[in-house]
Amino acid sequence: IAGRQCSHTPCVVRLLVQARCRRCGAVRYPARIAGGWRTRPRGKATGKAGIAMNCIICCAKTAFFLSKHFHEFDLGRVDYSRCSDCGFVLSDTHAQMSERRWEGLNRDFHESYQGSDDNPVDPRWLPRLRAQAQALQAANDAGLLPAGRRLDYACGDGKLSEMLAESSDISLECYDRYMHAPHYLQDGVMQPGSFDFVISTSVFEHLRSRESLESIRSLLAPRGVMGMHTLVCETVPESADWFYYLAVHCAFYSNRSMELLLQQWGYRSSLYHLPSRLWFFFEEDFETIEAQFKSLNARMPGEWFGQSGFVDYWK
Repeated sequence: IAGRQCSHTPCVVRLLVQARCRRCGAVRYPARIAGGWRTRPRGKATGKAGIAMNCIICCAKTAFFLSKHFHEFDLGRVDYSRCSDCGFVLSDTHAQMSERRWEGLNRDFHESYQGSDDNPVDPRWLPRLRAQAQALQAANDAGLLPAGRRLDYACGDGKLSEMLAESSDISLECYDRYMHAPHYLQDGVMQPGSFDFVISTSVFEHLRSRESLESIRSLLAPRGVMGMHTLVCETVPESADWFYYLAVHCAFYSNRSMELLLQQWGYRSSLYHLPSRLWFFFEEDFETIEAQFKSLNARMPGEWFGQSGFVDYWK
């Protein structure tokens, strides 16, 4: 069947409409139907809700990693698990929250700064958004962003699209599941394959399941380009004092886990813009986009990095 492959490729059983990995039980549907792998963990239940704890990236077993106590938002103790294979870290506590509790936590956390220019937990938020707007304009000028529909997924209060409207000819449609404005897209129009470019900034760290990841990937049309900003590091720190363990952050990516995710999604090359901390993922081989990459580097020396696979800049 057409589609992307589980990282456990040798043990895939191909069926008429789906493929199942014998090692982890993950099921792949045809890419045009579901956008890749959806993990259905199997095995002994270990979580508080009786959920088998398998990595949502590579399906390998996970183990307890650390705990952190939050005094705000009535959150209390949060337990994190780490994948033994790819190093991805997920909060079991957040993953097992009800949707209502999760929505309320995000609302309470973000409402203090949404709509303003100040974010107390991320003071470089606004300068980074400006840099991301500049990176999008540069990539567009270099011919790297496909024409057609372009989406800011989980756009928050829409500041990125506002910046682009003020300073460039790039237009982004806006969607956010938890925030609403008259011009935002509604759930009913978020159909698979509808967009040629999708950007998500400060979103991946909030995604609690593989289904949430796939909901973004599936929106892209064939040969569509993804833009993504989150924190990716060589090894996720084990200290509970790490600044990125925030009350609403539940997913933490190692270089290896992000590399595997891109492979599963069919991306063959990537670019990274250092000032904006923004990645671009392409289905084409790097040789296909290398000329555009070189033109970016000529105009903005030292800002752009590109290669086949995932640009693992932070080591």
